[in-house]
Amino acid sequence: MTTSDIHNASGLTVKTVPEQRATSSTRADVDLMAGENQAVLEKEFSRDRMRAFVIRCDGEYAIIAADIEQGSDSKENYWSVGQLISIKVGRNRVVGITCSVEVPNHDWDMSGKNEVHVTLELVGEIVASTEEGKEDKFSTGIASYPQMGCVAHRIRGTDLAIIYKSEGDTVVKVGQLTQDQSIDAKIEIDMLLSRHFAVVGTTGVGKSTSVTLILRKVIKARPDIRILMLDPHNEFASAFPNDSVTVDSSNLILPFGF
Repeated sequence: MTTSDIHNASGLTVKTVPEQRATSSTRADVDLMAGENQAVLEKEFSRDRMRAFVIRCDGEYAIIAADIEQGSDSKENYWSVGQLISIKVGRNRVVGITCSVEVPNHDWDMSGKNEVHVTLELVGEIVASTEEGKEDKFSTGIASYPQMGCVAHRIRGTDLAIIYKSEGDTVVKVGQLTQDQSIDAKIEIDMLLSRHFAVVGTTGVGKSTSVTLILRKVIKARPDIRILMLDPHNEFASAFPNDSVTVDSSNLILPFGF
């Protein structure tokens, strides 16, 4: 697919649907040649929204190309790092997280449209239900990778809710998703504590605040849990005045010889 192909595709309407390539898939839910998926594409191109098209894909990453215009609505220019993007593959939607955005010719036109290339790390797919009344499901595996020209756009709220759906006695709310404030961010305490995990980020983004919040949720949900924290910068003692015993140089007793 060339740049001109992408530009032409972006102007298609409901009456003009891209010609589909053959696929070796034998699954009805990902077969791009199935008639029901032609209807899916017609519905997609009838909507007035920002979209991009796949121009490269391997087992880990996909690159999508989109046109954006200087001065257009910032809410529509959502190709930014950290956003979850959905790529239509038949009736399924492959999910990727934006890890870089660039202008391929390194030149920005202030008066017209600009082509941008967005690199996505592929993280899974929303598998469309094939049964009436059944919900779509999120899988961390990908059954069928995007082909050249597949349509991409920022993931819709219903798919975000499917990805972050979590239920159970030890599931607790820790905030809201930055991409959609209407969806709660949750953690499953028992699953979290059964494996290694890390809270990472640059200085000032809120790592200590996040750890404090998580530990408070853990203590409340599992009061039987005992936590040993090494705190060389004395950040957390004041956060747990009634739930902790602080050991420092003034009260630490070591055996003789240590």
